[in-house]
This record gives sequence, structure tokens and C-alpha cells, in this order.
Amino acid sequence: MSKVKFGVRLGRVMSAAYKDGDEPCLTPYERVYWPIVKEIAQECERLGYDSVILPDHPMHGLQRYACWSTLAALAACTNRITLGTLTTNTMRYLPNPSLFAKEIATLDHISDGRLYPLGLGLGWTPDEYKAFGFPFSSHKTRLEQLQETIEIMNLMFTHDSATYKGKYFSIENLKCEPKPVQNPFPICIGARGERTLRVAAKYAYLIDVYEVDKKTLEARLDFIKRCCAEYGRDYERVVKSWGCWFWIYEDEAELERHSAEFNRLSVLKGGQPTGILKGTPEEIVRFFKDLVEMGITYFTLRFEDLPNKRGIRLFSDEVMPYFR
Repeated sequence: MSKVKFGVRLGRVMSAAYKDGDEPCLTPYERVYWPIVKEIAQECERLGYDSVILPDHPMHGLQRYACWSTLAALAACTNRITLGTLTTNTMRYLPNPSLFAKEIATLDHISDGRLYPLGLGLGWTPDEYKAFGFPFSSHKTRLEQLQETIEIMNLMFTHDSATYKGKYFSIENLKCEPKPVQNPFPICIGARGERTLRVAAKYAYLIDVYEVDKKTLEARLDFIKRCCAEYGRDYERVVKSWGCWFWIYEDEAELERHSAEFNRLSVLKGGQPTGILKGTPEEIVRFFKDLVEMGITYFTLRFEDLPNKRGIRLFSDEVMPYFR
């Protein structure tokens, strides 16, 4: 079995409400608190996780820190763990992605090549765009802008002087120094729909897919494989990552104690919460083994009980050893 990697998505789980050792309580997100963010990232590093990952939503849902400022701060207080985002909001590309690419190069350089995964996406929250004064263009436009952004990054990160003229963006004699430590730079694209998956198959080092239903996930991976063949890319060399909302508990008694809160926070369909994977360590191992057999080698998990550390510790102790 090839090495499987595990990342923890911090997301909004930055609350100071619950102290380490408290009984787990799901999604206590009332306010952000930097010491807790720092503490959780450092604990993830100590426990052997491969990455800490942030979303890029400046205001969606609840209080949030800015993604890239937080990544830079985390780079200064960690040593080994990689730091990334799934996925970067397309507001970063406007009115031109060149300065954003320069920030990427800088953060990768000062962190000694620990900016990973760099997830790029199309954005899906028009309320954020409106609030910050950016246009929320059509899906087609945002997809084309994503492609041009990647092409500009690839030029900036590999050429002494980069010039590019596209439909939306252009640069002229742009010098990006120092360049990122990682070469080639491992761009990740988060995708579900076929149009975006096709772009991911063409450009991405890592493709982040999400689907709890295994049959649908298998069909999605088969589509990526066909697209890779069209572009002359080796499907096996493209990293496939999978992530979801996640809750691991020790036994059924713990599940019963928190079932009411869990159901309150979940969107119910057919009597079962959708979009959240939950289970004991044994159940999680079985589920993940199936996904590894399908080709998933990177798992990015949004632990529902953060900032309490019980979940990340239980997963590190009882699940990760099966895949290392």
C-alpha cells in the first residue's frame, strides 16, 4: 500500500469555548481565538498528521480569520507539517492573479516548501463576493479565469521573466523571485462537476474530490481517468484526495450521548445525516480501506468536535497506524 496521508481541516473550529479534556461537544463556533488555532495546529503536527488545511472564506457562516494571514502565522509556529487551503476563493484572482501568485511563492519559500495543498477552486458563495465588492461571474467565466490563473502561476514559477496575454488576465516581463521551493509547484484543484474535473485532470498535481457515496465516487474517479488519458497524463501520478465533515467516537455509548446534538447540526435525509462521515475507529478503518483501494491516498478531515482534541487524538492512535 502506498503511503496514505492525512490532513486536518481547521475551518471554523477556532472557538475558545471548550478546554482540552472536556466532554466532546460538536461544532462550538462562537468566536475565533488565535491561541486555540495555534494549539490545534501544533497538536496535529505532534500527532503525525501530514497537513493543516484552511478554507478561504473571509466571512461565510461565522467569524473567521483571513486564510492567507493565518497560514503565514502557522508557518512561523510549526516545523514539519504542511499548510494549505481547500479551496482558494476566486476573489483572489481578481482583478489579476499575479500578485496572489507572488504571495504563494513567498509563503512557500519562507516555510521551506510547506505550502501544500494549494487548493484552487471556483468559489460558490455569491454573498461573500457582493459583500467584498467583487463580481460573482458565471461558472464558465470563473472556470476560464481559474485556467488562466494556473497558466500564469506556472510561467511565474518556472521562467526568469513571464509574459502572458489571456482573455481575462495578462502580465508582461514579470519577474517572480524568489521562486517557490517546490518545483514543479503542486497545484490542487477541488472539483465535483465534470467541467471542473476536466480542468483538474489537465492541470492539477492533486485533485480533491468529495463524495460519501462510493458508487458516485468511483464514477467520478473513472471520469478523471478518462480525462487524463485524453490529455496524455498518467492517472496514477495524479494524487486523489478526499475529505468530508467527520466525527469519530470511541463506542456506541458516546454516539448515544451526543446523538441529539449531532442530529440538530446535520441536514437529515431519509433519517440519516448527509455529508458527515461518523463511526468508531474500526468502522472508519473499513470505510477508508475501500477508498484507498479506489485510489484515494490523501484524506482531509473536518473533525466535528474541534477544538476539543479527543477526535484528532483518537484518529491518530486508532486509525492512522493501519495506513502507515
